[in-house]
Amino acid sequence: MKRRDFIIIWPQYFDKTFSRAEGRRVPLKYAVDNPSLSDLIKAASTLRYSFEVDRDARYPNCWWVESGRLLIKKSVSKSEIIKKISRLLIR
Repeated sequence: MKRRDFIIIWPQYFDKTFSRAEGRRVPLKYAVDNPSLSDLIKAASTLRYSFEVDRDARYPNCWWVESGRLLIKKSVSKSEIIKKISRLLIR
């Protein structure tokens, strides 16, 4: 079932080892090595987003890895959320 009131954020969006074609959403200067779901949870908590955690989810491009995902309640655009999270991850 689709959750239209949430934005899905995967750790792979911020992974330095992924190319843009493989799913990275941020420039390399804002990407990190092996971001974890707990890193995303800390960043979303710091930004005071309302979110849910789905630990059993698998990123479609690498379905064999159980990386999990973050479901953030829609408040601003997905690109804005990704930018804010990526800036916190590189600190």
